[in-house]
Amino acid sequence: KTINYEDVTANHWAYEYIKATSDFIDGFTNDGLSMYYPEEPIKRVDVARAIIKSIKWETKEYDKETLSNFSDIGSLSKEALACIAIAYENNILNGYGNGKFMPNANMTRAEITKTISNVYLRNELLEFEKQGINTFGWVYSGDEKVYSVSGDVIKYKIDSEGRLTTS
Repeated sequence: KTINYEDVTANHWAYEYIKATSDFIDGFTNDGLSMYYPEEPIKRVDVARAIIKSIKWETKEYDKETLSNFSDIGSLSKEALACIAIAYENNILNGYGNGKFMPNANMTRAEITKTISNVYLRNELLEFEKQGINTFGWVYSGDEKVYSVSGDVIKYKIDSEGRLTTS
């Protein structure tokens, strides 16, 4: 697999990472040139798109009412809207509590850290669901991982072979 960005040569320190993620982190076209802008900050809409595409969630399946939570996303592409809705529905990315998603805002290190943690947690919950454990109403709480707030408290850990187990 090769990538063809004018601003990313094979000797760029991030070349292999950019190549590895090229299926879900898109570049840009600027004056007919294919660009990646590797030194630029990333926008919230691009993070939403990258995460949903990397997880390979179907972007046709989301609640369109979710988008009514945000007043500042109307000019985005259908794909971007779907990715924002799915990320929001799965508690991966949130808005700012004022009816705004701020899709073109750059993400801070704290925001990207929270977002990655939310993806990790969501993947763990999906593993429980595959085992037939209902995770509706679960919340993340520090070192104790996940608790059920609708019934018995359930603590879990990942064993040495990478399996989710309750304790």
